[in-house]
Order: sequence, then structure tokens, then C-alpha cells
Amino acid sequence: MHRQRLGRRGFNQAEILGRLIAKALQARYAEPVKRVRNTQALEALTRRERARAVRGAFTCRPISGNWLIVDDVFTTGASVNELAAELRGAGAQRVMVAALARTPISGDNQNNWLGSVFGDTPAAMDETNSPPPTAKMS
Repeated sequence: MHRQRLGRRGFNQAEILGRLIAKALQARYAEPVKRVRNTQALEALTRRERARAVRGAFTCRPISGNWLIVDDVFTTGASVNELAAELRGAGAQRVMVAALARTPISGDNQNNWLGSVFGDTPAAMDETNSPPPTAKMS
């Protein structure tokens, strides 16, 4: 979270979750990634707009080992993908993601319980309302 948004909100929910998860896993909590550009709020943006908005928004100090990205709500993966790329570029061997909630999006398996309860989320769709591409983390 950029320091300006943190100042307005007063707390960083992903940091709170991350610290709780680290404690539960008996792991060290660290933040090697910094948001260097204050991006606009992503809530009303499409998938493509979200990816553009977070491109180049982060920087990471040199690291090694395995890292866990903690997100409060995973929608399109734009922020997580950008963070993972920064972590890998800085030396992370493996990057994993944990999210408290997942926003269902067009193209999800609508037979799962999330799809049957919540349906599509228009903000997560791209401009053509086409299904999202399959995301792969390695």
C-alpha cells in the first residue's frame, strides 16, 4: 500500500493479515517490496486497466528464498502478478499467494459454489467481457 493511501485509511489490511499468517506459520514477516507509485483505486477498473495501473508500481530490494504474498481480496491478479514478478526479479526462488477472499470473475467455473452464489464481477472482466486468460504462477 502506498504511504498516501495508508495515511488516509490508517491501516494496511494485507499487512495485518500477513503478520497473523507469519505468526501462525512461525515464519518471519518482511516487506521487501515497496509501492513506489500511488496508483488509482482498482475497484472500478477492468482486467486490462488494472494490469496497466499497477505496471511499474513496485520495487523490491534483493532477496532470496521462498516468499508468500498475502492479499486481502484477489480479483484479477494484476497486483499479485506484478508483485510476484518483482520478487522473482529480485531473487526469490519461489513465490506463493494467500488471499483472504476471492472475487468470482467471468470465465470462472460457474458450477463451483462461488459462481453459483455470486455470479460474475463486471469490474474483473476485460473491455470485451471475454473470459480471463488462465493465470499460471511458477
